[in-house]
Amino acid sequence: MSITEVVPAKEQEQAKVAHRDLRGFMETLDSQGQLMQVRDEVMPEPDVRGYLRAASQMENDGPAIVFDNIKGYKGQKLLINTHGSWANTALLFGMPKKTVLIDQFYELANRWDRYPG
Repeated sequence: MSITEVVPAKEQEQAKVAHRDLRGFMETLDSQGQLMQVRDEVMPEPDVRGYLRAASQMENDGPAIVFDNIKGYKGQKLLINTHGSWANTALLFGMPKKTVLIDQFYELANRWDRYPG
């Protein structure tokens, strides 16, 4: 099964985006429903670990999580689970989040062969 069999052409075209930096990738995650924002104050331990564990146990599309208010780290943010699901990895490659694993594998192999070009 290829990407074209899974995702309509219009969605494929929209998903082909370049991420210049982490903020750009975060915008993509957010626009695709793959970014969760926690604004409540959390403890570094065990709260952050609890969120990560819950996200990683979600079926194939656990979101990345941004913490805005970590006790003891005023003004600092934390982003976790950016590569914690196949949906997020597909978005990182500029592919639709429902891209099957084999197509992601071939995309990584293609990019690996071209690196650093």
